[in-house]
Order: sequence, then structure tokens, then C-alpha cells
Amino acid sequence: MKAYLIQNSKINFDFIDYVYLLRPYSWIHSFLVGVVAGFYAGQSSLNSLALAGLQGLLGYLLLLLILEVKHRDIGRPLIGKTWTLLVAALMLLIAVQNKYALVCVGLLAVFSYLYSLKKSRPWGEVSFLTRGLTVLAQFFAVYFIFTQIVSLEVLAIAFSIALVVSSRNLIGDLRDIKTDKYTFPVLHGINTSKSIGAILFAGGAVSLFLVGQQIVALVAIALLIAILFIKNAFLLHRSTIVLTTTLLVSMLFSLTPLVIVLIPLDALVNWATYKKIYRPINQAN
Repeated sequence: MKAYLIQNSKINFDFIDYVYLLRPYSWIHSFLVGVVAGFYAGQSSLNSLALAGLQGLLGYLLLLLILEVKHRDIGRPLIGKTWTLLVAALMLLIAVQNKYALVCVGLLAVFSYLYSLKKSRPWGEVSFLTRGLTVLAQFFAVYFIFTQIVSLEVLAIAFSIALVVSSRNLIGDLRDIKTDKYTFPVLHGINTSKSIGAILFAGGAVSLFLVGQQIVALVAIALLIAILFIKNAFLLHRSTIVLTTTLLVSMLFSLTPLVIVLIPLDALVNWATYKKIYRPINQAN
């Protein structure tokens, strides 16, 4: 990429590099987090689910913008605070229909800020857990737009997604073990990290099983087994991204079987964009 060619001590970058910086490989499942929240809030119309998906995607973008503003890696394009405030304003505009949704947007911002402190202790060590809390707030920032009634099944759905995302984030830190300083894998080792990641993933499956979501739970268990056989840290993280989409699609399959096309689409976007974002570990290699 010509974006990161260093000429006369200056780094040149293009608009497309800003797009890569916002991790397009995670847009589909972030959109689906919102759709799942809207669906389990009783929504079935295309307009309502599209709004739910948009709020879910905005929640992810807010996390990334706070992350990039707070701890941008040297050599990475700088995203101004204006974009962060704009995304936050859009989320608040959508959530203004319900005070609980507004609170969840606020919690999302707080958890995102704590996650952005992952280059320091103690937040680096528990960053995978704060990442799970961000997606939990992201889920309910959408859910409460439509209803305030929270069933045991909805709690299980929300917490299972949070546990899977926490697991995926922990696995993602294995990829950066050579360049990070305070993350869980750096401090506690690869094997312990993989074990904790597996436990979190299994916890999500169990919570789904206990509330009658057996099929989705079986999908989660199958995905967990697949993960255990992947040794390469980069491939492992990329696989968990697509597997997260697979899990979310399984939660929506009763809506329409056509949502299954999102899985190969997610895999395609993952293949096309994952390596495009500037990462210290890429430069180290």
C-alpha cells in the first residue's frame, strides 16, 4: 500500500486507508448484532431491522473511533475527534426514543474508552472482558429502542454474544503477542489464553442451551471445536470473525434462510480487507 510509504519522514495515506482502519471485516457481524437485538425485541419489518442493524454498526464504529483517537499506533492514519462525536451523535439521535437505550449508548462510550486503555495496566490484562462489555452495551442500545421487557432468553442471547466476542478478542491478542506489552496472552501465556478463550466460548453455548436455543448452542459448540484445531494465530483470529457471523446468522435463521448468504460474504470481505489495516505486528514480520 502506498499509504504507508515513508518519504522525507512523512507518512502518506489515502482515503481507502481510513476505510481499512475501520475494520470492514467486522462490519457484517456488527450489523448483525443490531439485527439480532431488534429481532429478539419483536421486530420483523425490514425498516425496523435495518435501523437496528445500523445502530449496531454505529456502536462498533464508535468503539473503533475512540480506540484510534486514544491509542493510535505510530504510522497509522489519524482519525479526528470530529468523526467520533458525529457517530456518537447519530447513535444518540436513534436512541433518544428510550432513556434506557440512551444509558446504554453512554455505557458503550465508557466501556470503549476503558478498552482503549489496553496498552496500560491493569486495563490491558482485562481488555478482552471490556470488549465483551462493549458489545453487551451495543446490543441493549438497540434492544431498548423497541422494548423495555427483557426475558431470560434475551439475556442469554446478549451474554452469549458478549462471551463469544470476549473470546474472539482474547484470541486476537495472540496475534499481537510480539508487539503488545500488557494483554492477557503476554502476561499469562498462549496456552492459558486459549483455555480461557475456549471457556468463554463454551459459556456462551451453555447459556444458549439452558434457555432452549439448542440449535444455536450446537452451532457454537461446533465452532468451538473447529477453533481448537487452528494453530496459526492470524488464521485463528480471522476464522473467529467469520464464525461469529455464523453464530449470529444461526440466531436469525427463523427470520429467513436467506441470511445464510451473509456467511460467505463475510468471509470474502475478511479475505479482501483483513491484511490491509496497518498493524505493528505486520511491520515486525
